[in-house]
Amino acid sequence: MSGAQGRVTRRDTGLAWGIKGSFVDYVERWPGASVDLAPGTGRLPDGGFYFTPDPDRPAGARWFRGGVRMRAHGGLLDVSLADPRVEDHGSGHVLTAETWIDGRWERVPFAELQWPESPEPETAGVGHEVRMVTAEARLHPDAVPVFDGTYPAGSGLAPVRVRL
Repeated sequence: MSGAQGRVTRRDTGLAWGIKGSFVDYVERWPGASVDLAPGTGRLPDGGFYFTPDPDRPAGARWFRGGVRMRAHGGLLDVSLADPRVEDHGSGHVLTAETWIDGRWERVPFAELQWPESPEPETAGVGHEVRMVTAEARLHPDAVPVFDGTYPAGSGLAPVRVRL
């Protein structure tokens, strides 16, 4: 991340996602559990998480920086999501993220997104236009093992909000 030092990220852009509200609530209610945030991530008033735009992303890419690690049950529950991306996959959009699997980081598809055809432009100050997209999210089959099979593929996740 040394290339990103000294760069300014606009606070009105980024990705906001609550992952799966009931799961995050469960972790936070468990005694001794933790929800840790990596640099580039913040917590929103609604309980969701904010990820900053990746300053090293290619032009037009929807890549973000930051991470969330949720732990409970003395470490038996340990779920990490880092550096999410919204990627085009064939006929739709998928939210992918890095996660810790079998002792290594691996990028997996987490959510299938119902992406609107044309995002709504917003005014974000004089001379600035931000495009906001809110997409419905469903658990991708490849992410079922991340949650230890607790949720089946297609389970509803928190909506994904992207502002670029």
